[in-house]
Amino acid sequence: MKILILSGGEFSIGPRRLLSIQEAAPGVTLDYVPADNIDLDRFASAEIIFGMPQPELLHHAASLEWLHLPTTAVDRYVSLSLYARRTVSLTKSVGVFGIPVAEHALAMLLSLSRSLPRFLSDVSSFSEAAGDEPDGFEIFGSTVTVLGMGSIGIETARRLSAFGCKVIGVRRNILEKPPAVDRICDLRSLYDALKQSRIVVNCLPLTSETRSLIGYDELSAMKRGSVFISVGSDKTVNLEALAESLEARYIAGAGIDLISSRSADADISPARREELNRLAALDNVIITPGTGGFSQNMEERLTRLFISQLGRYRGGRHLQNTVDFFSGY
Repeated sequence: MKILILSGGEFSIGPRRLLSIQEAAPGVTLDYVPADNIDLDRFASAEIIFGMPQPELLHHAASLEWLHLPTTAVDRYVSLSLYARRTVSLTKSVGVFGIPVAEHALAMLLSLSRSLPRFLSDVSSFSEAAGDEPDGFEIFGSTVTVLGMGSIGIETARRLSAFGCKVIGVRRNILEKPPAVDRICDLRSLYDALKQSRIVVNCLPLTSETRSLIGYDELSAMKRGSVFISVGSDKTVNLEALAESLEARYIAGAGIDLISSRSADADISPARREELNRLAALDNVIITPGTGGFSQNMEERLTRLFISQLGRYRGGRHLQNTVDFFSGY
């Protein structure tokens, strides 16, 4: 059995963690190479790939049985036409990023609730604001809609619940309600949830169903003065609609972690760059470059998860966090 581990970009694991993988799988051949300098012969002979290969190279992976992604964003890999073998299993790293991304969402929310972007960007605003009525608000007691109840959404809901918020969770499977969620609903009840909420946190992955899901109608359904946070795929949000709502101060503030900017083939079109510049110019917006999932524990969690999955694979057991090629996540 040969495992190809691709390093590069934000994903790399050091010698100690490589050794722990080797110790967990004696007799397995580990090949650790840069993702941007792959020998196609090595690629073709790998039974397992751990990393984020360029999708167009997957046609060369003739021996591939299992691709494990060190991310939860899978939209570049969900087409079966990419693979040399249609029986390939695709898994994602669920549970690795929930805690740091939830903390990132909360950091942006707290900053916006206390008007920190406006004050931090211009010291002169201190004296100007002295006679103004304060525009901060308490998170406590707010109704919050969390879109997407994967590990990130669940961890976000836990933190908001601890702040005394009422949490409405939106997910496909409404039969399972996480403990920190007060009410669970599906997309058919999205507008009803948005109308009730002072805060909306988007944790959705990108699929054909969620692309540009949050647009003019959805933003208009939110309460005037609401705060919108996006730590899911930013491609689920119509940025032009969001900018207009923020400029009109209908939406009081927004925080966006640009997950798509971390994609290996990120291509920011001129139109999209213009939208981002328009948002970045506003004093009620926080934009971060897809850094929400990073922490000192990320590589250790990724390694532990892969070792656990590798044990399942070698034992002939069902892999966890398997991606459904038809639903897209």
